[in-house]
Amino acid sequence: MRKRHEDPSAVVLDSQTVRASVNAPKDTTGLDPGKKSPGRKRGITTDVLGLIITVVVVAASVHDNVIGIALLDKVAATAPTVTKSGVDAGFKEAVVEHGARLGIDVEIVQRDPGAREFTPGTRAVGGGADVRHPPCAPQTRTGLRDPAGRLGGDDPLVHGRRHAPPPQPHRHPDLARCIPGERERAVRELLDKIEARQRLVPETAEKLRERIAERTGQLTAAERTLERLETTRETVLELAAEDGTPPPEPLPPGYREILALFERNRDGLRAREVCHTLGIESRHTEGTRAKLERLVNRGILAEVEPALFTLTPPAPTTSETGSI
Repeated sequence: MRKRHEDPSAVVLDSQTVRASVNAPKDTTGLDPGKKSPGRKRGITTDVLGLIITVVVVAASVHDNVIGIALLDKVAATAPTVTKSGVDAGFKEAVVEHGARLGIDVEIVQRDPGAREFTPGTRAVGGGADVRHPPCAPQTRTGLRDPAGRLGGDDPLVHGRRHAPPPQPHRHPDLARCIPGERERAVRELLDKIEARQRLVPETAEKLRERIAERTGQLTAAERTLERLETTRETVLELAAEDGTPPPEPLPPGYREILALFERNRDGLRAREVCHTLGIESRHTEGTRAKLERLVNRGILAEVEPALFTLTPPAPTTSETGSI
């Protein structure tokens, strides 16, 4: 007896609608118009031994023709030795024509109109044996059971079924051939992602370098400004000491913020407006008013109206006094 070839030459295509969870995304599910069943639809290609060759999963609203075309494309890519395929009546002529373009003879197997229940097939796809085992013609059996053990004897197929353990996915040659292909595809996808990341990282790094250079320039300018201000302050203190004028006492940080606010608002502000602008709680309005009055006592602010404060106007120069 000749052994079967490792690669299949005939496959079977079919699809099945499966109900999806209520939490499944709407864009991946649909309603099967024929079975009126919501969910997803899975298309499977198997060889004559029942081993899975290709699988696709789509929304249930997708037509069987689309699934069949996708399965045929995958079969042509992963199992180029396939030349024959069988499908049921749910697949139309579009699948047959697409298979012909790929070099695969697609046969639509019609159901027996008189059959009311499952009936096991009596012939292989296309009416003959699988090309992988030409001498072994398909056997016609009258039922699924062996009523009197007549199928025992020396039949090697039955003997193998009785005594051989079930095929293990990691040991079966056909599955062992398919699994590395999945691994290669996964590795290719990972490599593509890594290459995309490698192209993106240099661009991001260059943008970060430009941003760092910009921030470095701003930091350098701020440090130079701080040095100039410190030098100016020391110069003013030295000139005041030479004239015998006592240096002014530095204001606390809270007072500096208030003065900066009055520099931007020359028309005057009230205590509650100062609190609102600086983000101070309203319950501290009286404390803020006390600070404003202290600045009035030092001649920095002036109370032009009751509770309305503004910066003290500069003293008139000698020329202005003479003109008056």
